[in-house]
Order: sequence, then structure tokens, then C-alpha cells
Amino acid sequence: MRRGFISISRLLIVGVVIALVIAGCGGDWTERETQVTKVSGPLPAKSTAPAQPAESLDLGRIQHEGTPPQVGNTCPTGYDIKGAINVVKFGEQMYIMPGSSVYDSTTPQKCFASAEDAEKSGYVPYE
Repeated sequence: MRRGFISISRLLIVGVVIALVIAGCGGDWTERETQVTKVSGPLPAKSTAPAQPAESLDLGRIQHEGTPPQVGNTCPTGYDIKGAINVVKFGEQMYIMPGSSVYDSTTPQKCFASAEDAEKSGYVPYE
């Protein structure tokens, strides 16, 4: 008897909630002109530092850090060198050149434009 009572109670609560939701929004979720949203708390502090112009960015640093692989674990055009983590050598970062015997089976973590860029990022050549 008690089990049936609990099920009926739950069903009644769900019905009431659904009825309140439908009555409250009328099936229309658009914002009303009279609707006011209040936000409390302090405003964020304004930055007094001027914006950094693009010319002053260190593009060399950004370029040699590599780029993430594309969907399907392929390297984008111009970034043909695959940077991977060697699980056999305890997480050593290595780079694989195109034409290597393991190049096609390697899943890259990063892709590089040159071997020098990979080495600047701490990767060593695959042996």
C-alpha cells in the first residue's frame, strides 16, 4: 500500500511542476519589456594598461611552439613534422620527420614547420 502511495505522490508532484512551468511561461520563452534582471556585486576594475599592438608580439616564439593537429590527427599544411610523446622512454618528447618508418602510424600532439622549431620546444629527433 505504501509503495503505491509513493508512486502516486511522485506523479502528482511532477504534474504540478509541469503545470506551473506551462502557466508561468505560457509556452513562450521570449524576454518581456517589463522583465528586469538585477545584477549585484562590484564592477570589474578597468585596465589602465594600453593594449599591446600586434607588431610587438613575439611571433617567433609563437611560431616555434607548434600547432595542434587537425581533426583526424593530421598535421596542417606547412607543419609536416609530428611531435609526439615517447611512452617507452618515460614521456620523452620526440619529433618524427616525414618519410620515417613510423611517421604514418604516429599520432601527433603537436605539429611543427621545421626541425629547429621542434627542438626549440624541447623535442628531440626520433631514433
